[in-house]
Amino acid sequence: MPGDPTRFKDGSEADCVAPPDASDLRDRIEALAEFDNVTLREAWQNAYRNAPPKGARKRFLLLGIARKWQAAAFARRLCADGHDLR
Repeated sequence: MPGDPTRFKDGSEADCVAPPDASDLRDRIEALAEFDNVTLREAWQNAYRNAPPKGARKRFLLLGIARKWQAAAFARRLCADGHDLR
């Protein structure tokens, strides 16, 4: 999804890898369970901008992607409420 990245204190970014709406996020995370390993590895690459660990199992990939999306959604909510993450 296009948009400006959110910058954290350590300089890392949480770009728009998850929708801002909680119900959309929940649906998107639930949909991960239907993905095969190849699609999950692509989603990981998208979320982390890095290749997933070699030999990573489906459950690990799913949980890692969901965590990244949730962190991005939470960061967006904080920024929308006027909090500065720097």
